[in-house]
Parts: sequence; C-alpha cells; structure tokens
Amino acid sequence: MRPKGEVSFNLEALEGVEPLELQFFKPPRKAIRLRFSGGFEVIVTVGRNPLAYDRRNLINFVTSLYSFLLNGAIARVDGGVGVLKVVGDELAVIRDGRVEKITRDKKVEGEVKDRVEEFLTLMEFLNEGEES
Repeated sequence: MRPKGEVSFNLEALEGVEPLELQFFKPPRKAIRLRFSGGFEVIVTVGRNPLAYDRRNLINFVTSLYSFLLNGAIARVDGGVGVLKVVGDELAVIRDGRVEKITRDKKVEGEVKDRVEEFLTLMEFLNEGEES
C-alpha cells in the first residue's frame, strides 16, 4: 500500500533544480535537488516517498513541475518566437502552426532560457543508461 497525502511547494520561491547522484546508496541512486529561497532544499529520489516510487514516477514529477514552469511561456528559439510546451518527457516550441522539438542544438533566448536548460539537463540525466 502506498502512502497518501499531499506535498506542496511554493514554486515562486524555486531558485533551481539540479540532478544529483546519491552515493550513499548501493548502487548509487539518481535524484533531483530543488533549491528554494531561504536555503530550503528538497531532494527527491526513487524510493518509499510520496513523490517518486520508481524512475517513471520521478520523470513524471519532473515533467509535471516543468509543465507548470514552462507551458505557455513565450521564447525565442533559433531566431523565431514561439510558445513552449512540455510533451511527455520532451520540450517543444509551437510556432507558425508547427511543433518543433527543443534539443541542445536549438538556441533558446528569453526569461525561461535557464529553466529550459534545467529541464533538458534533468531529462538527459534521468534517462541516461536507460533503455527506451
């Protein structure tokens, strides 16, 4: 039986999210660190917790977080302006009626540039070494 409850975060206070490998587990576990203003941090990894029971849940948590942070944001991507959208565990820009996947080779500009970089880094980290 899985525990039920609610965890809430003030996302306006979120300063950054970064990948983390917890070496004290054998074998080491992938995790993410959420840094909030005031020095408050939350580390989420796969295990017995309400956020991520397995790798897929951890990825879903990250995509839900970044859906809130990025969906609908306007950004300049490779010189053209479009609207960002998290689709599955990928990021896309919608412009001129087309949907384009955002990858590392795309130049993203605007207020959300750092959040886009965080999302791409986290997805690469969480998916590395995993089979599709």
